[in-house]
Amino acid sequence: MGGRAKRLLSDNRSFLVPLGLFVLLSIALLVLFTTPEVHLAIDAHHTPAGDLFFRLVTNLGDGWAVVLLVLILLFVRYRDAILVAAVNIVSALIVQVLKHGPFAANVRPLEYFRGTNALHLVPGVTMYSYNSFPSGHAATACATCFCLGLMTSNRWTKAALAVTGVTIAFSRVYLSQHFLRDICAGAVIGMLVSLAFALILGGRGENPGESWMDRSVIRRTRRSGA
Repeated sequence: MGGRAKRLLSDNRSFLVPLGLFVLLSIALLVLFTTPEVHLAIDAHHTPAGDLFFRLVTNLGDGWAVVLLVLILLFVRYRDAILVAAVNIVSALIVQVLKHGPFAANVRPLEYFRGTNALHLVPGVTMYSYNSFPSGHAATACATCFCLGLMTSNRWTKAALAVTGVTIAFSRVYLSQHFLRDICAGAVIGMLVSLAFALILGGRGENPGESWMDRSVIRRTRRSGA
C-alpha cells in the first residue's frame, strides 16, 4: 500500500502541486488577515466579464454535473464512473455532516455582511445565508477534477484540471456564496477522499478488460452481441 501511495502521489504531482499551492496561499492570507478582510478584498475586484464567467462556471460544481459525468463515464469504463460517483458521495456526506454539525453556526458572507451593503451581488445568482463551512462545491470540483486527472498520463492535462477545479471552487468566493476558508477546507476534503478511493479502486491493470470494472456499457454490449 505504501508503494502504491507514493506512486499515486508521484504520478499526479502536476495536479497536486497547483492545488497545494492554492491551499497554502489561502492559509497564508487567512493567517495574515481576517476572513472578512480577505473576502472584501476579493469582492472589490468584480467586473462584468467576471460576473458572467463565474456565474456560469460555478454550475460545474453542482450535483447534476457530476451525475451527467458519471453517466458519460459508464460508456468509457465502469471503474472511472464508480470512482467519480463514490468520491462525490462520500465527500458530500462529510461536508454535510460538518455543515450541519460542528460548524452549523458558520454563516455565509451574505448573512455576515447583512445591512452593510459591502458586497457586490451578481444578478441571477440565488444567494444562501447559512451552513457556510466547508464548501460542497469546492469539494466536488477538486475531487472530480482529480478523478479525471487519473484518467490521463499527460501532466499538462492534469495541471489544467487542477486549475479548473480551483477556478470552480474560487467562483464560490467571487459570488459571495462562501468565504475563502470554506473553499480551502472543501478542496482538502475532496482531495483526501479522492486519494483514498484512488488507492482502493486502483488503476488500469496490465491486461485491461480482465476485470468487469475495466469494461463499459458499450464494451459489454458488443461482447453480448458477439
